[in-house]
Amino acid sequence: MLLTVLEYRFGEASREAWQGHDVNDWPQTPQDHPRQECFRRLQATVHLLPPLLSERASGQLASAADKFFYVMNNVIEMVGWSFNPIDASELVSTVADMFDAPLPVGSLPYTNRNTDADELPFADLGPDELRRHSNQ
Repeated sequence: MLLTVLEYRFGEASREAWQGHDVNDWPQTPQDHPRQECFRRLQATVHLLPPLLSERASGQLASAADKFFYVMNNVIEMVGWSFNPIDASELVSTVADMFDAPLPVGSLPYTNRNTDADELPFADLGPDELRRHSNQ
């Protein structure tokens, strides 16, 4: 399930990465956007996650999928701006560390109801549905 979630989210982020190209005078095609190289690296290395990291992140996803999704989205929003991971392992490691970090109570919009990962079919949802679900 973790690989499916990552592949889907990296693809979605790649498509969204070139937003703002008109107002920022960036290249006119998504392939030339400054963030695209980061997302290409992430997509190319998603299947190379070390087993222990994959197990750790899969466990987090299974235990609190809504929190995992929220943290992952926040990390992915930084990609190409303030965070340039060399591969998917670095990104997943960052997500896992942030997931485990103590956070102020009430600071996150996700619920703490420990949603079962199977209840969140990420790969079956489009971007609007994913955003809507992450805001519940």
